[in-house]
Amino acid sequence: LARELKPNVITLDVMMPGMDGWAVLQALKADPETNCIPVVMVTMVGDRSLGFALGAADFVVKPVTREKLSSLMAKFRCATPPCRVLIVEDDENSRELVRNMFEREGWLADTAANGGIAASPFRFRLTKHDASNRPRRAPRLPVPRRLRG
Repeated sequence: LARELKPNVITLDVMMPGMDGWAVLQALKADPETNCIPVVMVTMVGDRSLGFALGAADFVVKPVTREKLSSLMAKFRCATPPCRVLIVEDDENSRELVRNMFEREGWLADTAANGGIAASPFRFRLTKHDASNRPRRAPRLPVPRRLRG
């Protein structure tokens, strides 16, 4: 999803089932198409030094106030709004609360319910700035060279 959307910044929860935030951060930074996207780690627990060592642009511990998150995100605003943010958070209520906050501040906010969706190299069809747990269509897989004509 991050490859397709090319957000200006990603907010990433660490504690998620399946692919946790550390694994997502590693995948994003290992991919040449997403490694330049700043990632802000937003979590209840975590190791700041590990986050920065893996390439996080910033780190904030939950609970975080709207003012603090807004102030932190100001440094990632693009030169020509609307700026796009991808919110990766497994808790639906938190995800919607943050999305609403960003949209009120003029961000174009997309969401992913888990790290697998955010870091997937496949493309998903989106419905108005939201990615559900299920793709709307099958991902486009590359055709092996031996099958190309």
